[in-house]
Amino acid sequence: MFRILFSTAKCIAEHLDKGKAFSDVSKVISVSILYFDFCAGDDYIYHGTTEFISFYNHTKLALNQEQQSLFNCEKVADIFPEHYIINIKNFDDVASAPLDEWIYFLKNEQIKENFHAKGSSEKNAQKWSQSDQYRPIHLVG
Repeated sequence: MFRILFSTAKCIAEHLDKGKAFSDVSKVISVSILYFDFCAGDDYIYHGTTEFISFYNHTKLALNQEQQSLFNCEKVADIFPEHYIINIKNFDDVASAPLDEWIYFLKNEQIKENFHAKGSSEKNAQKWSQSDQYRPIHLVG
């Protein structure tokens, strides 16, 4: 978790030049594809955002009209990074959506004949499976 936090913060800090307005910070979307046990979840795709909830009223903090215009977004969560964690080990090999077809490929290094996800083809699967450039990187966290 701390590696994801550090990488996201570093990405934000490195892409905002000195003297630039904080409103110039670009939205960061972090996608972590994991091939190892990670935390105690039973699903294989997790999505996280940042929201601020009031302590007493339990309402979400909202941007006012001026902030929406300045930041070009509607919600506080649109400013902060989004995180997607894909835990390959928890995937059950049942591809019921295009994203699942890609996760199946990442886990099994093959594309089934009935898969139709954009960009997937047997030709691409062979290229990716045979090239070190497309091999999964296993990081110890």
